[in-house]
Amino acid sequence: MSAILLSLAKEILQNSPEGISKVKFAKTIYFIFKGLVQEKLFSVEDLSFIRMPLGPVPNGFMALKNDSGLKVMEKNNGSLAYNSQVYFVSDKVNKSKLDDNQKDKIKQLTSQIEEFKTYELVGFSHQEPSWVEFPNGTTYFLSKSDLEIKVPKKSLITKLFKKEENVNENGRLQEQLVEGMLSDIVEESTTLEYPE
Repeated sequence: MSAILLSLAKEILQNSPEGISKVKFAKTIYFIFKGLVQEKLFSVEDLSFIRMPLGPVPNGFMALKNDSGLKVMEKNNGSLAYNSQVYFVSDKVNKSKLDDNQKDKIKQLTSQIEEFKTYELVGFSHQEPSWVEFPNGTTYFLSKSDLEIKVPKKSLITKLFKKEENVNENGRLQEQLVEGMLSDIVEESTTLEYPE
């Protein structure tokens, strides 16, 4: 796991004391890192991502739960198994190695991103050019095309999603998981039907 990923994760969670669910946390890191690169506070090569069905996941994300500066709690309230963990910053967190400009931008972007529900962030991430281009499991860096798209702001949601009343977030995440796996499923079944 990269030191930059760990520093980002801790800083984001310090700005979110109520914790962030696993899927939303991965998307939050993605969009905040992208915003930092757009502001030239980080370089594209500082962090890679893995194309997963629910959007990009920072390379090394699963190792975050093993760091003593973070704590992960299981939430047993009927949430989906793959989204049942909530990440918090621990009391043992070390002083950040990020500079004040980076910290200020992370704070601003965290506030901007936390307004969205998890399925909304997944929806935005499914429109990122690199996510669209690569198959699941591919590791990649942000592309020039990715960086041309701004980090989501609440005002953009009306353009991308219809107003949804009483949305079942778990149901919506399940739909997005299937959508994110669809091209791999089609390719795999085609391979089975027409072996080389």
